[in-house]
Amino acid sequence: MKNTFLSFLIIITSTLYIKAQTRVGSPFTDHMVLQQNEEVNLWGWDTPATKLTVKGSWGESVKTIVDQSGKWKVTLKTPEGSYTNYQITIKGTSTIKLSDVLFGEVWLCSGQSNMQMPLQGYYGQPVIGSREMIASSNQKNYIRLYQVKRAFNGVVQDTLSGKWTEADPSTVRAFSAVAYSFGKKLAENLNVPIGLIHSSQGGSKAEAWMSESMYRELSDDEIVYEGINQKKAIKTPTLYYNAMIHPLVGYTIRGAIWYQGEANRSTNATQKYSKVQSTLINGWRTLWNQGDFPFYFVEIAPFGYNGKDNVEAAELRAEQYLTTELVKNTAMVSTADLGDLKYIHPSQKVEVGNRLANIALSKDYGIEGLDYLSPIYKSSTVKGNYVSVQFDDAPTGITTYSKELKGFELAGEDGKFYPAKGKFKKYRLSVFSDSVANPKYIRYAFKNYHEGNLFSVNGLPVIPFNKEIDKKVE
Repeated sequence: MKNTFLSFLIIITSTLYIKAQTRVGSPFTDHMVLQQNEEVNLWGWDTPATKLTVKGSWGESVKTIVDQSGKWKVTLKTPEGSYTNYQITIKGTSTIKLSDVLFGEVWLCSGQSNMQMPLQGYYGQPVIGSREMIASSNQKNYIRLYQVKRAFNGVVQDTLSGKWTEADPSTVRAFSAVAYSFGKKLAENLNVPIGLIHSSQGGSKAEAWMSESMYRELSDDEIVYEGINQKKAIKTPTLYYNAMIHPLVGYTIRGAIWYQGEANRSTNATQKYSKVQSTLINGWRTLWNQGDFPFYFVEIAPFGYNGKDNVEAAELRAEQYLTTELVKNTAMVSTADLGDLKYIHPSQKVEVGNRLANIALSKDYGIEGLDYLSPIYKSSTVKGNYVSVQFDDAPTGITTYSKELKGFELAGEDGKFYPAKGKFKKYRLSVFSDSVANPKYIRYAFKNYHEGNLFSVNGLPVIPFNKEIDKKVE
């Protein structure tokens, strides 16, 4: 009986001790990067009614009182980005000191396995250029990494497992290759610290990264949480949002990058992926309450899937691009030239990160002269059996780099497509097929796996398309 009573007292005493301690939210650790020139959010927990002070070593200070639920939240004005190390002191029932704090640009990086793929690659699946990227991270480039530990939960969580670390060979090799490449290019061009928060899970559907209220915009179906293991979790709405996104909501960011879609390819969501992705983007923006922050994403790459000549992946890519027309301040990186027939994780992750960075550098940081948009179908005209095709976002024209054109197909009234050849006349493209006398439909690289080789002169791939021909010339 004495032992039982003693154990009870220890538990009660420990609980009171924990509750009496000042705590901060999971994203706030030593070595963190806070968004520069902003009113950033900081939050945590303490004893209700406690007077609490948050003070930055750069001269900013704010006071608050812990609410009755034990939560506190403040905003703190941050200075211009620099490589100066600062400290933040939080004084409540106890004192917390956060050291080696930098100010710069902060981006959230999320998605499924192609975002998760580390710089060192997966087993038997390399990342081209990783060796040099890892080696060069030993230089003082002031990139900081926050790796969210993968987890899922049927209940919304307030905390998660993660911490900020400095970028060096020991940390970047296991960090997202796309995210790190993106951040490295930003750091080289902006000359301020870059903070990368990486939260992704291989095989996960987009719906798994939505809050329940967001998911309810898409479906009234019951969400079953019982008996969930990881194999089921990746397909279950809200589970990864609850555990890996919600505890980050409010951490002030500049924007987000997203690489996901493969898991939605073979479901009934394929035809409405633009709605799914739009719901996620708008939902995250509402939760963060930072307006329409930039959201840039990656087209799923060519891959064999369940038959390379099938088109379900091509249809999803078209839905991905449609998102850019439905939701403002978004853009898509095309990977039409970076696929692999046998591997769903293509090796050109550094190039993907660089393309994402070029979008941000151009749209968000005002660096002029960068080519960052892939050409997109504009219109087509048919005369006889020749179809002339025009493109937007190709100011200096298109090219195959003197190679035979691949990837075009034409169809007549029956909708049956046949391979087409192409020719350039004064740098204008015309395509034709001896099997289609009266073309009505034209498509390019519109298969699960393709080897399309049409580019803008600046080297960005033409985005795949499937269109009815616009005009017939007699």
